[in-house]
Amino acid sequence: GTSVTSAQAQPGIRSTKEYQALKAYVGVLAAKRNTPATQTEINKFEATLAKRRTAANNKVREQFSQRMSAAKVQRQNKRDKVRKMRENRRAEIAALRQNRQGKLNELAADRRAAITRIENEYNGKLTTLKKDLTKLQRKLAKATKASARAQIKAEIATVQDQITTQQRAQQNEISLVNTRYNTNVEVTKERFADEIAKTNARLLNAIRQADAAWREIFAAKKQNAQQHRSTDFQLVRDLSAKGVAYIKEIPVKGAPQN
Repeated sequence: GTSVTSAQAQPGIRSTKEYQALKAYVGVLAAKRNTPATQTEINKFEATLAKRRTAANNKVREQFSQRMSAAKVQRQNKRDKVRKMRENRRAEIAALRQNRQGKLNELAADRRAAITRIENEYNGKLTTLKKDLTKLQRKLAKATKASARAQIKAEIATVQDQITTQQRAQQNEISLVNTRYNTNVEVTKERFADEIAKTNARLLNAIRQADAAWREIFAAKKQNAQQHRSTDFQLVRDLSAKGVAYIKEIPVKGAPQN
């Protein structure tokens, strides 16, 4: 915003009206240093100098506060961006996990559908064979001749073998489906685990870099503001010291001359 820009472009203490007022007054004192003055006048010179020095020092503090405020505004903006990056990371990882679950749900539905098709295909044949078996068992119960019973038993054995063969074939096909889908599930899980890990690492790295960057920038701006403050306080001290020296040179009216 404007406050941030103005604080960043803020000049040093030299161009402020407070420092210029102090400088101008020190110039006045320089011109008076050979002109005798009463102690009351000298006291007034000292009080005015102290007042202008205080005003300049207060301006130094104000400028430091403005620089720090601008740095803190920028820091907060950067922090907000990092927080948004963290939110986006969580959302992106959640979306990948949701996508993974969707793929696993699709595989589970496909598996169920494939098994159902196999069961339906074989169940029709098995139902027919079981009906044939029931008929033969009833026929056997009614048969009395040994030769007829032997023939029926042979037919029953054949049908039972067919039932067993069909049941085994059904189980084999279901096992193949389960094996295929188990493999697909593992491949899907591994693919998403790899994608989630890489995405997470990439986003966390970006967050760490952004987080470190704003801390580094803020530390540099704080150090810069402190350096400005220290330099500007020294400028005020040096200028004030000249004023004090000039006041000491002013001859006091009525005082004995060496």
